[in-house]
Amino acid sequence: MRDFPCDPKLAPADCNGGRRARDSISCVVVHQTAGGSASPPPGSNAANYLKHRPDGSAHIVLDSKLCYRLLGDSYIACHVREANPWTLGIEMTGAPRTRLWWKTRAARKMLDRCAYRVAVWLQKYALPNSFLTAAELDRGARRGWTTHAELSRSKVTTSTHVDPIGFPRKRFRRMVTGSITSRICF
Repeated sequence: MRDFPCDPKLAPADCNGGRRARDSISCVVVHQTAGGSASPPPGSNAANYLKHRPDGSAHIVLDSKLCYRLLGDSYIACHVREANPWTLGIEMTGAPRTRLWWKTRAARKMLDRCAYRVAVWLQKYALPNSFLTAAELDRGARRGWTTHAELSRSKVTTSTHVDPIGFPRKRFRRMVTGSITSRICF
């Protein structure tokens, strides 16, 4: 079994919508920072950047080596506007320009770490490993996981972000399944 612990040294993010009840969490949103590097920049840079933004935050920021927790699950992160109260946000570093970027070693390691974190949250909040499409979100589906881009395509939020670009959704879902069935440590 593997565990990818998050660095607890960072203080909570400046931007948060306050506390919420545990049972209000129903969806995990996968994001990716807009940094211009071809390989993932250190997560600490992205974490420190997001920690001090007055208009944005995430619960977790990670790269291929480290994980940083900016907010506890009981706090509302500022990451997808109207959907913030019922979502958890995880931010990967780097900015892919093509689908091939996701096949690099660093990207694969980062995806593995992200899949593990998503699996932990799905297990913790009894959520299905179901990818929610824009159409499903528009019909009221809220239990599972999605991407910032998919939420932006829906009518649920006024966000216009398209991250993560070229995201290997089906492969990622299989990685989450693998984490759920074989590697979760609480």
